[in-house]
Amino acid sequence: MANAAQLYKLIILQRIDNNISIERNCNMKHIQILFLVLLLFAGCTGNRYALMNKGDSRHFLENIILRESKTKHISKKPILVIDGKPRRYNVELKNKKLEMYRYEIRNIDVLKLKTAVAIYGKEGEKGVLIISSIYDGKNASRNPLWLVDGKVWSKEQLDTLNPKRIETVDIIKNKKDEAKYTDDSGRGVILIKLKY
Repeated sequence: MANAAQLYKLIILQRIDNNISIERNCNMKHIQILFLVLLLFAGCTGNRYALMNKGDSRHFLENIILRESKTKHISKKPILVIDGKPRRYNVELKNKKLEMYRYEIRNIDVLKLKTAVAIYGKEGEKGVLIISSIYDGKNASRNPLWLVDGKVWSKEQLDTLNPKRIETVDIIKNKKDEAKYTDDSGRGVILIKLKY
């Protein structure tokens, strides 16, 4: 992607190459206006999934989202659930960039569309990326404990679950209630009851 300075040079070279003769003052005004518009446009279109890294690592999540959207597992605007906290494209990521570096990402799980809708409701229609960071303690990076009819399920098992079989989904965040299911405080517990 070309930056504003490169576009500015390209415009100047193109005008010279095409032998366009415009009065100097008028030409400079047009170029200045175009340059300002390009700067504004560049500032407004920053990708909401870009990491804080420089270079290729900056686009790590964008590349995963693009790859997974081609397989139809998620859309190009999925919810990111980072250490249990959702970041939606048009809500949390609308005015605030993702404050995360590539090295902080420990694990990424992609919930397929049907599973995401079954767990997150209508908001899950765009798909969900569950991201665990390297932090623990207060910034717990553990995935939640998934209990389906009282049995522990992995993310892979959840992906095979037919959403039509789900009767209810309960999310337990209260540490006191979590203690009934796990000793791993702050992890979160998701209870899924199936229809029979």
